[in-house]
Amino acid sequence: MNRKEVITIDKMIQLSSVTQAMRARDILRSYRIRCAVKRMTSKGKGPCSYGLVIYNDFERALEILEDKGINYVGRAVGGGL
Repeated sequence: MNRKEVITIDKMIQLSSVTQAMRARDILRSYRIRCAVKRMTSKGKGPCSYGLVIYNDFERALEILEDKGINYVGRAVGGGL
């Protein structure tokens, strides 16, 4: 039996709060950029943060958020922040 595997590379933007993540999600969706809010747990004792997984147009998403004044903490492609 032949199976095709789909490999996805996560592209994520880290934001400081769930409110910021939801606001960023709504802005990007208005530009037809597919994204979803995801809770990110901390490996240390620090607080958890929230990320926005971007499924298409990652670079454009970053530009839009910067234009709209949404500050993000970090960004990652295919791995850790």
